[in-house]
Amino acid sequence: MSGCPRLWGRTGLTDRVELTRIGGLVAALLAVLFLISQVGVPFVDLDDMGVKWHPRGGGDPTREVTVSTEPQSPKPALADTYVTPEDLGSTVGAVDPDGVIEGDIDIVTDRELVENVTINGCVVIDADDVTLRNVAVNCGETYPIKVNEVSGTRIENVTVDCLADSRARKGIFFEFSENFGVDRIEVRQCDDQFFVDGGVGESWITNSVFHHQIAGETAHTDGVQIGEFETTTGRLHIEGNWWQYDREGCCDNAIVFASSHAELDIEVRGNYLDGDFGTHLLRCHGTSRCLVFGNEIDGTPEGLLIEADGDTIHEAGCNTYVGGGEIEPAFYTRTMLTDDC
Repeated sequence: MSGCPRLWGRTGLTDRVELTRIGGLVAALLAVLFLISQVGVPFVDLDDMGVKWHPRGGGDPTREVTVSTEPQSPKPALADTYVTPEDLGSTVGAVDPDGVIEGDIDIVTDRELVENVTINGCVVIDADDVTLRNVAVNCGETYPIKVNEVSGTRIENVTVDCLADSRARKGIFFEFSENFGVDRIEVRQCDDQFFVDGGVGESWITNSVFHHQIAGETAHTDGVQIGEFETTTGRLHIEGNWWQYDREGCCDNAIVFASSHAELDIEVRGNYLDGDFGTHLLRCHGTSRCLVFGNEIDGTPEGLLIEADGDTIHEAGCNTYVGGGEIEPAFYTRTMLTDDC
């Protein structure tokens, strides 16, 4: 501030020359900012956000925001069989990262593409049609990835690690976010792999691997918890995934838990379901409708394959044990069984 009195205290021609120079610099800066806005590629200085960006091989720490012109990926076709951890192997996550982001980021640009990076922090998505691709997210907070009231999110070839401790966390939280697509990801060391509240439109979770759940002494684990707090409508496809239960502690619950505010259709097709995962594998509450076909269950479920309350009649068929043999009718409640799969 010491320079201010000097500048504004002078008089005469010197003042006018100095002010003219400043005005010219401001005009030039505004022109540059206008040109950047026209091409639609803003620049984000992550240092201003308290985030450090380390490009591979050094270089400018300012991260360029890439805006994709490609249409969002469509829902993958249902595969002949579910994926396994070996299928994904080292093909997901930041396989060949361009750099590392140390700290949390908030994505606010529509159609932004974030790819080939390791993020040692949490991600918040506040824009439509954002894609995370070949990204590793390592975050020990409540929501490693939180998607807020947007549409068209794609999370593809991504790893999410909630970082082991006794705190309950939700790997990916979709809140009032429609038409999202999750494909070929791995989630580990989380309490709930997914937490979904609010309308989903037509969304999917496909061809992914979930394992090594972590929970506190009183928290239970769910693969996908739906409609816990808000009315949740639409259609959610859960297809071709590997749901493995391998933790110790309190209150194991369900691979899919549609809670009291769930009013959507949930298609559960062609998945590997660990029979030890929950008290019941699929809990279809509220006015949700579960359509459960062609899944393989590893071991005898502790409780039911479909546990339901309310008046909804669910549909199921062609669900078998790993190694053969169809799941017996006694493992279903309020379900119409069919051979038309």
